Amino acid sequence: MKWRVKVDTESLTVRSGPSTSYRAIGYLKEGRVGIVIDSKSVGGATWYKWDDNTWSCAKSSNGDVYLKFEYNLETDDTN
Repeated sequence: MKWRVKVDTESLTVRSGPSTSYRAIGYLKEGRVGIVIDSKSVGGATWYKWDDNTWSCAKSSNGDVYLKFEYNLETDDTN
């Protein structure tokens, strides 16, 4: 997995691991573009690993989506 994504919420928390039990280490503002390289489902939420080895929740357990997947860097497909 290697996708170019855009933050689609006012502020997205960046954590040291894939759940809220991990330390918050920063925030990304809406419109920020980055690369995600892995994903993990935890408690019904989907977490994505950034290319700097930090994590953010991209889809909450209630279905809210916080990232827009723009481009698959492995297959050259747009979403």
